[in-house]
Amino acid sequence: MADRCCKCSNLSPDQLDRIEAKLDALLDALAEDGPQEEPALDLDGNAILGRERDQGAEL
Repeated sequence: MADRCCKCSNLSPDQLDRIEAKLDALLDALAEDGPQEEPALDLDGNAILGRERDQGAEL
């Protein structure tokens, strides 16, 4: 971290190292989870399947 912003200039190198380590751990944990797509729900809480509406049904 050669170029530090003025807001970080008052932090010690040890503090910056700890922050960087925590950020790395957080990013690793988020990467392990991967994207989690939940199905879209209707107003009753039922999953909306990816099909078209029956054109004969009333709105």
